[in-house]
Amino acid sequence: MGTDGSAESIVAVRWAAQTAALHDAPLHIQLVMESSPVSGTDDRPRPAALLRVREADEAIERAASAAEAAAHAVRDIAIGTEIRTAHIATALIERSRNAAMLVVGTRGAGRIQRMLLGSVSTAVARDADCPVAVVPAEAPLWDRASTSPVVVGVDGSGAEQAAIEVAVTEASLRGVELVAVHTWGEIEPPAATGSDWTALRRTGEAVLATSLAGWQEQYPEVSIRREVVRDRPEHRLLERSREGQLLVVGNRGRGVLGRLLFGSVGEALLRSVDRAIVIAR
Repeated sequence: MGTDGSAESIVAVRWAAQTAALHDAPLHIQLVMESSPVSGTDDRPRPAALLRVREADEAIERAASAAEAAAHAVRDIAIGTEIRTAHIATALIERSRNAAMLVVGTRGAGRIQRMLLGSVSTAVARDADCPVAVVPAEAPLWDRASTSPVVVGVDGSGAEQAAIEVAVTEASLRGVELVAVHTWGEIEPPAATGSDWTALRRTGEAVLATSLAGWQEQYPEVSIRREVVRDRPEHRLLERSREGQLLVVGNRGRGVLGRLLFGSVGEALLRSVDRAIVIAR
């Protein structure tokens, strides 16, 4: 996971540690100091540079201590740390190539502060090679007593299978229900009748049945609830996420087209949710 030492990022560190412990997997914490040009040819250490290094050392130690305490509530795991000087988003995306999940925080609590997250969190969520969890400062930690479900968005494109896999795995490890949500749009046809909406609902139910086929058999311990509604995807998923502990959505693939498709729903949710959200590819 990536951290910057801020209070908001420590929330993400704790969430990452607990999730890693649920998976019985090691956690690697990376703090990236943004590289900056140095004028002149004098390579001697400067006081400001030394201060940055000292602050980074202290920040990574705080993060490691927080991670160790959070993971211990589940099980003890191996925790490694690293400090790099590089472009932050690029360094995290590089790290995603051999990670099971990449976790980042937001820059502050609330919608206004979250508008600032684009430079790192959105870039990483869009371009990383593994699932990316974005953890807002308001996100609660996992609790053994929690019965809040995991929520997954299903659009029937086929690309959401990665999201379903992440969601059903997390629901199994957390011992909670999985809520699979499919929406069919918010624009009412001019001549729509009750029978038209009944047909659309049946189509949506068929989409969910096809998308979820086989997952219940693989995870019989997970109760899967299916919801088909007429609404904007981001609106319904945001509403359902408030009752859950984790929201999972797909990014619809790689490349320029996939990135454009990610924007309409994924980025809207990143700026609004107050629960952890996983973008899966």
